Amino acid sequence: MVHRIRNQLNLISLASRHIADLVASNEIVRAMEVAEQVQLATAGLQSTLSQMHDLEAGHDLKRVLVVEDDSIQRRMIAEAFRESGYFVAEADNGNGAIEYLYSAAQPDVIITDLSMPSCSGWELSRVARTSPVCRGVLLVSLSGNAVPAATEGFDLTVAKPVDTKVMIAQIDQLLASRDGERDAA
Repeated sequence: MVHRIRNQLNLISLASRHIADLVASNEIVRAMEVAEQVQLATAGLQSTLSQMHDLEAGHDLKRVLVVEDDSIQRRMIAEAFRESGYFVAEADNGNGAIEYLYSAAQPDVIITDLSMPSCSGWELSRVARTSPVCRGVLLVSLSGNAVPAATEGFDLTVAKPVDTKVMIAQIDQLLASRDGERDAA
């Protein structure tokens, strides 16, 4: 987590310098876009620090990996989960998600769009289902036109546009059920 904080601080620092350069060259619109990225990075840093505080207090954080090529959708879903007390990691395609899975702590849930460039949600689900790294991970698909046959192998399918409150409630229920089964075993 310290590594994540260091990366977020570096991003904020670099972006702040970039804003100054853009303003100096009269690229105000681009400077505003970068400022928005700084604001998002700052919010992410605050969320990470809050999660560290929760860990120190003994709270058991659930981890979710949000995989979505649409950055607006990804941020909306990620922020909703952060506000619900989840530790959130993000990837913009299946390849990024697979890289994360083999380099970081195992998530409890992977939420993935089905149609993405370079590595789709279907490909990601096949890797996750066959990998010992992902044993017990819940797989959730996001789709604008999901049909049952297309989402086979997923624990839950959520239709787009996503109602984050409903999705979080469904995932909380699935996790509680999974954890209850583990406790009974």
